[in-house]
Amino acid sequence: MNEAATLMGHSDSVHCVVTYRSNGKPYLVSGSRDNIKIWDLVTQKLQYTLERHTNSVTSLAIFVSGKKISF
Repeated sequence: MNEAATLMGHSDSVHCVVTYRSNGKPYLVSGSRDNIKIWDLVTQKLQYTLERHTNSVTSLAIFVSGKKISF
């Protein structure tokens, strides 16, 4: 399998990933030791970092409802 892209940003191991589409654009969400990062897969750029988790993020689920996205 060929590597499509390397998204640099986590300072620790990534424990989980999930993809979703919003307004037709693909995104990847990744969870690590103490944060969640949201990546734009078209530009391959980091969009947001959600911090202040007290434990490792070991699973992710995304629910899209109207204009809200819940993790």
